Amino acid sequence: AATDLAGNSTQTTLQVSLDTTPPPLEITSPVPFQEVHTLPLLVQGKTEKGALVSINGISATVNADGSFSGAVNALSEGEMSLIEVIAKDTAGNATKRTVNVKYVRTTIIKLQIGNKNAIVNTSTLILPVAPVIKNGRTFVPLRFVSEAFGAEVTWDGIFKIVGIKLGENEIKLQIGKSYAV
Repeated sequence: AATDLAGNSTQTTLQVSLDTTPPPLEITSPVPFQEVHTLPLLVQGKTEKGALVSINGISATVNADGSFSGAVNALSEGEMSLIEVIAKDTAGNATKRTVNVKYVRTTIIKLQIGNKNAIVNTSTLILPVAPVIKNGRTFVPLRFVSEAFGAEVTWDGIFKIVGIKLGENEIKLQIGKSYAV
């Protein structure tokens, strides 16, 4: 009770609730150790209503029912990458979940004999020369195909050697030879 100088007093009851329970958090997609082929990667899950969710430190969209989604735009190619999801309720309690995924870039190239138009994934590009068939063998623009897969192509004009390097792998092709090293 509180009393002022005039002797008037009043009393009030204040009820305080302490929330120390962190919010539930479930990652529904991607699943652990999933191999993913496209970026951005959509991360989805469920938590309690009103919670804030971050995915790798970036705020995710949380719906009224507690479902959430967000995008991961960068993953290390060929390696396991850790995705961290944190849900925080209005009391400041937090739950953290992680999921490992492996990003394997997929490149699809569509070529047609005699046609200079090529499709790489969803982009149409013009080839310097069209693919052809000679003596029962199909010839394609080697530089274009190699670079579409992310390889580095070099040319040694003196010895007429084409070098193709992709990651740690390298191949050398000498014009006129039937083998590569």
